[in-house]
Amino acid sequence: MDFIKDVTDNTYHILFLDISMPNIDGITLSKELVKLSPETIIIFISTQEDLVFEAFGMNVFSFIKKEELSRKLEQVFLNTLNYLKENDSLFLKTMEGNIFVKVNEIYYFSSINRKIYLHTQRECSRVNYMFLKILSKELPPLFMFINRSTIVNVKHVEIYSKDSVIISNDSKDKLYISRGRQKEVLEHILKYRSKDKNIWML
Repeated sequence: MDFIKDVTDNTYHILFLDISMPNIDGITLSKELVKLSPETIIIFISTQEDLVFEAFGMNVFSFIKKEELSRKLEQVFLNTLNYLKENDSLFLKTMEGNIFVKVNEIYYFSSINRKIYLHTQRECSRVNYMFLKILSKELPPLFMFINRSTIVNVKHVEIYSKDSVIISNDSKDKLYISRGRQKEVLEHILKYRSKDKNIWML
């Protein structure tokens, strides 16, 4: 029950869940999680194999029998990581530890006083990279440098002008494009947003 309260404020990418628990069983909890945290992947660990089928379709990715846990856990975990990587999630190093972040949730990265920050729909947090150039190698083509200290997710460019972009977050952040990158940024936006009607070109 404490976990249900906690999941409303925190993101969990992978949940290892038993079926038999006090107060609320794992099947019921998985149904609640679909409403509260639809992105969370569930892996059941239980002796009650027959009950797992009730929850499939509820973000249940896999099932491990308790007696096979030590033998199968590593492979199931690796399969889950690969699934996240292949489904538009990035594996990033932060000051608090390694995290998965959905590409669609990322607005931009910024470098301030030699510290790199991740700006998402949920928060702004520091990521553990020395330089943006190193980080950029791990990003998909949707991301672009608009100046030497900012990498933007093209999906979240709401307004473009020759020297700046406005991001589609609540604060409508205005980010400046360096003179030497203006042509490159325009070409990048036209390439990845040409069919998108939700961007203003000024």
